[in-house]
Amino acid sequence: MDVLKIIASALLVIAGALLVVCVMMQEGNDEGMSSIMGSSNTESEFGKSGSSKSKKLNKYTKILAAVVMALALVIAILTKVA
Repeated sequence: MDVLKIIASALLVIAGALLVVCVMMQEGNDEGMSSIMGSSNTESEFGKSGSSKSKKLNKYTKILAAVVMALALVIAILTKVA
């Protein structure tokens, strides 16, 4: 069990670091006060506007967040069992 917990912990650290990198690479929403007044036009008639890179980063961020949560749960279960 100790080897499995060490492997899961190492994967958690790697996934966490990758998650931080993905979040830091994303562009911020620079709408400011204009979004409160409703003058921001972030949607077109075909859906939300955004680059392909932004969409991929959002997808990778969601996947990595799920991996981090799953690994944390696995480590918690392994700790409880051991």
